[in-house]
Amino acid sequence: MNFQRTVLLVAGVTLVIALLFIAFSLYFLQSKRKYPPVIGECPDYWELDEKNGKPICKNTHNLGTCGKSASFMGQQFVGADSNCKKAKWARGCNLTWDGITNIPDICSKS
Repeated sequence: MNFQRTVLLVAGVTLVIALLFIAFSLYFLQSKRKYPPVIGECPDYWELDEKNGKPICKNTHNLGTCGKSASFMGQQFVGADSNCKKAKWARGCNLTWDGITNIPDICSKS
């Protein structure tokens, strides 16, 4: 019985240490990642049309309160605070944009 108890004790301690290591690794790795890793060029469920070499986002599902299309390559959406400007535009149009409208303090980060 002594040998079996020793084996169970060593296996249990090893399991706990391994699980703690995995939990801490996942926690610290996750906190350093930016989400989403890639921000779309258009609001959610809008389609990117790159005809004529100029990207235009088209509202094919009639979402929100703004028009049928928009270009986010213009001067008003360029610069260090471009994501803040996109967030204000999208919120004003009652739209969602993953990586833009789901970050409450996006304007203070720019």
